[in-house]
Amino acid sequence: GGLPADSKMPTEHELADQFGVSRSVVREAISQLKADGVLVIRRGNGSFVSQNPSGTVFRLPSSESHTADLAKLFELRSCIEIQAA
Repeated sequence: GGLPADSKMPTEHELADQFGVSRSVVREAISQLKADGVLVIRRGNGSFVSQNPSGTVFRLPSSESHTADLAKLFELRSCIEIQAA
């Protein structure tokens, strides 16, 4: 399932456990989602799903070579974007 707009994201640790990836993969996903306008970071409060996502197309970094990590990253992003669109 997805998260509705203005929902607080789970912690990095929780996301890493849920998707079976390292925290660095989660941090990269959060960074990309923030850059794409899908997430907003509220200092001291965490990451939240944007109320007005920019709708940018998801781009995979060309230097990424781990297919399993990419699949998990895509799954994470899909869960976040479903309700934010």
